[in-house]
Parts: sequence; C-alpha cells; structure tokens
Amino acid sequence: MQTHMIIKPRHFAFAAAALLVTVMLWPATNNRGLPDDPAARALLQSDFDYYLDDVITTRFSDTGARLYRLEADRIMHFPDGDRAELTAPDFTRYPAGQMPVRVSSLSGELMPGSTATADLLNLRDAVVLERTLDSGALMTASTSSLQLDTATETASTAAPVMLVSGNSKLSGTGMRITLADNRIELLADVRGTHE
Repeated sequence: MQTHMIIKPRHFAFAAAALLVTVMLWPATNNRGLPDDPAARALLQSDFDYYLDDVITTRFSDTGARLYRLEADRIMHFPDGDRAELTAPDFTRYPAGQMPVRVSSLSGELMPGSTATADLLNLRDAVVLERTLDSGALMTASTSSLQLDTATETASTAAPVMLVSGNSKLSGTGMRITLADNRIELLADVRGTHE
C-alpha cells in the first residue's frame, strides 16, 4: 500500500512564504551582536574544545615557592590562539615575604605569555584588586578591565580607576602596576580626597 501526501495549494503557499522569510532573515539573526572585524568575529564564532568547572590551579617556582593561584567557576578552552575564557576568575599572587595581592573579576581571558611559564590574563567586568598594606589597612583598586602579565609581574589598564584605602580615595584614568615593587601609578586625570 502506498501513501501519498497531498498538499493543498493554500498550505503550499503558506509553507513557501515561511521558507522564504526564514532564508531572508537567517543572515541577519545569525550574526547578531558580533563585531565587524573578521578576526574578532572568527574568534567569537570558534568552538571550544573543552571546559572545566570549579578550577583551581597553582603555579610554583623552580624552588617550590608558591607564585600565584588562579581560580575560576568555569574555564572554556578555544584552540584558536590557545586561549581560554574564564568565568569569575580570582587571581592571587604570593610575593616572597609580603602580603598576597588578589585580583578578581566577573570574566576574563587567559592567553599564553612570552615564555612557557608565563601567562597573560585579561580581566574584565568589575575588576577589583586587593592588597593589605604594611600598616594593616586594606587597599582596593576598582576598574572595568585589567591586563596582567605573570612574566613581567605587571598589570595595566586604560580604563577609569578608583583606589580606596581607609579614608583616602584616588581616582584617575589608566593605571600601571608593578607587582614586584608594590608600585601603582595612575596615568591621567588624578583626583583625590581624604576624610
């Protein structure tokens, strides 16, 4: 017994119109929110090859001293450029004989650095750096983005920054940090208050 499907003319017209609308709108909806730059678009459209949840990784020196610790709720690795997207990264540096320096944000990107033991960490969205000063006071620096290089132990941003320590507040645009020397430099439009 053969079965035949009969399409009525009015149903065929409706199906053809729906197919035509889908074909015309597909390119517009498929690229929504992607950048115009082809290289940036390719990176965002690439597929990840693995992901890890609740990650904690610690880097040690050749002598066994703890250098830094990186935690993240999720790490998604992308083979293009050997980069990883981080959700809620939390980076802590342990300088010898000094208090730790902690930097956290809502998201970030981890890329290989200039050497096999170095990493570049691009933090974004509500970046907060915390360090306990020699006086025991907590110093915080808040910004929207921060690039951290573990090889040179430096961090920088071109975004607005707010430094707070006790009753003192400094704001500025752009910041350079040398972690080894505990040096923070605001680059422009510096304003401060002390209460």
